[in-house]
Amino acid sequence: MKLHQLALASALATSLFLPSCATKFSPAQRAALSTVAVSGTTVDPEAYEEPYGGDLEMRKNASNVPGTGILGPLIGMGVGGAIAGTQNANFKGKNRGYFPAVQKNTPTDLGENLGSKLKQSLKKDPFFRTRIAETSGNLVTSDITCYRLIRAGKNDQGELMFVPQIYANIYLKDAKGQKLVGRSYITTGTPSLTVAEYASSPTKTKTSYDVALDFAVATFDAELALKTRD
Repeated sequence: MKLHQLALASALATSLFLPSCATKFSPAQRAALSTVAVSGTTVDPEAYEEPYGGDLEMRKNASNVPGTGILGPLIGMGVGGAIAGTQNANFKGKNRGYFPAVQKNTPTDLGENLGSKLKQSLKKDPFFRTRIAETSGNLVTSDITCYRLIRAGKNDQGELMFVPQIYANIYLKDAKGQKLVGRSYITTGTPSLTVAEYASSPTKTKTSYDVALDFAVATFDAELALKTRD
């Protein structure tokens, strides 16, 4: 099991610094980006995880525990994590029979799709569309470290609803390998479905995962635009 809470905290911390790091490329940097290539997306062999039925918002936003002082938020997060863990265990106990079909219906070409979406997006970018090349010292790199279904609430019948969640690292790197733009992105798809629906429909599953990939690419594109705007 990966340390998702730590990864989420790191991503949020990174995002807090984006405004201060959003200065435009210098003339020299713009000149150096005369060509850019999109490398293939890599996917961690252990990136797929079983659906998670705990309330992640409860774990993330747990309130302070009274009487614990400055340790309150940490203790609160621990309490929230314990509750979410119990919820997930209960969910697995009731729904594990769906898991093989859910995994079977999960797209196996997420890496190819992400790489393709990045290339197509750059071809539409006002700055990069004339700079895309098959090979270049400047690279847009990407890798997927985790993908799974996470709890997204309940429907009117009280059934748990789920959306895909993807952890992806996307960067624009210069010829020296220095990261110019990008970070770790954690995105979710739509619409929300029950685990039974994911188990029965590869089409709906693919659609939801595509939305999660689109959100990651759109966010990266927006950050690129801040650096290349006139």
